[in-house]
Amino acid sequence: MKKEESQVLQYLKAQGYTNIQYEPDGNIPPDFLLNGRIAIEVRRLNKYITIGNRKEPIEKADYQVQALLQKITDSIQTPDYKHSIYLFLDFKRPLNIKQYKNSIISTLNNHLKTPEKIAEYRFGTNLIIRTFPANQKLATIYRIGGSSDDDSGGFIVSDIYNVLPHILSEKEGKISKYKSRYPEWWLALVDTIGYGFSSNDLAQFKQLPLLNTDFDKVLLISPLDHTRGFTIIG
Repeated sequence: MKKEESQVLQYLKAQGYTNIQYEPDGNIPPDFLLNGRIAIEVRRLNKYITIGNRKEPIEKADYQVQALLQKITDSIQTPDYKHSIYLFLDFKRPLNIKQYKNSIISTLNNHLKTPEKIAEYRFGTNLIIRTFPANQKLATIYRIGGSSDDDSGGFIVSDIYNVLPHILSEKEGKISKYKSRYPEWWLALVDTIGYGFSSNDLAQFKQLPLLNTDFDKVLLISPLDHTRGFTIIG
């Protein structure tokens, strides 16, 4: 089972689905079958960037940054706080995030002395972390609110919206021979562009013109939290 398929499986289980079959018809669509009638195809939602003579998934650096920041924020435990703090990341390549790990931990721990403060912290020349107080107490004191990849251009919602027609067309072609086998088809996208919509992102997306697709439902699932996802179409 591929990594994205495993992430989608975890999401489906977290939603309470129990009758889940993996590759019910073998190595052809669909990737999963729910309750014997809902066929689900899985794909990574991503973009690419050209670096020298090669192409690299543009989300690679973003994933490394967010994954390390997630580990750091999860490790900072302080039960006595009134509200959480959002972190917003701004970075560009080349970036070796690991070299700043200790400095980031020290900075975030020190920031807890002034949790109401809106601040900007720079690590080298290619990474900035900005802090904003949340209006509520979340599960952890720090929560990653979003990121900006200076090499990617555009904004998360528009980037996802613009790449979707290509992905939908690609997957519709893949399932066309098998679509009659099941009454309902979903497309589950593991989001390596925005790493999971916020409710505000979803509201912005819903305001854009509806994309036509043969899929009955399109899901957007966070690769950082496999229990978190949104229905963006359907």
